[in-house]
Amino acid sequence: MNNSGVRFYILPASDLASQWRFACRLAARCWQQRRACHIQLAEASQLKPFGELLWSFREDSFLPHVVAAESVSPEPVVLGCTADHLVDHSRVLINLADGVPEAARLFSAVAEIVVQDPVLLHSSRSRLVQYRELGLAVSWIKVPPPQGARPAAAMARAEA
Repeated sequence: MNNSGVRFYILPASDLASQWRFACRLAARCWQQRRACHIQLAEASQLKPFGELLWSFREDSFLPHVVAAESVSPEPVVLGCTADHLVDHSRVLINLADGVPEAARLFSAVAEIVVQDPVLLHSSRSRLVQYRELGLAVSWIKVPPPQGARPAAAMARAEA
């Protein structure tokens, strides 16, 4: 399978919850396009809360999913946290882990979600370099703030 590259989604938010919600939106988009995806998390303790988020991030729908270690069911969304969970390379990889999985170049596409936390930004920049070293095409999209949201600086000025 040829990898179509790595797309970094640059969010204006700085919190992990925004990153996770955006990952749910990407998984929903994959599902709507009839593309399966694998969401790689940093650690096993994140599997259950992220799975619960997939059931509840929208009031009007949910995303059917499985945890890689618990099922071989062909659900459209698979959650994992270790290298041995990364087996179906026909899927889109949504990487929420701290590093670049060795198998990343084998997936049909890779998505990275960047938030504005200084520690997480450093980690994202490191992954960008690693993807380039693997010879993958890298692109990025700046995601606008949600409608009705005001940047923190504007909120601080308004409250002053």
